[in-house]
Amino acid sequence: MKAKRPHRVPLSPAALAVLERVSRISGNPYIFTGARQGRPLSNMAMLQVMRGLGYGVGGDRGNDVPHGFRSSFR
Repeated sequence: MKAKRPHRVPLSPAALAVLERVSRISGNPYIFTGARQGRPLSNMAMLQVMRGLGYGVGGDRGNDVPHGFRSSFR
């Protein structure tokens, strides 16, 4: 949602090809599944991965955080 309206960004053919190859969990509608059955990946998952790699506020590898990743990869 963006401004309380559905917001869709079309994917490139290359991105669609990658997504078609991703293994899926039967009965789960999400591509990026979460730890809980039938739930999507948490909004904090990327932050936790980056923190584990040493990034984030006060991180030893940099202060980078995942904010803005969606627009960066657009």
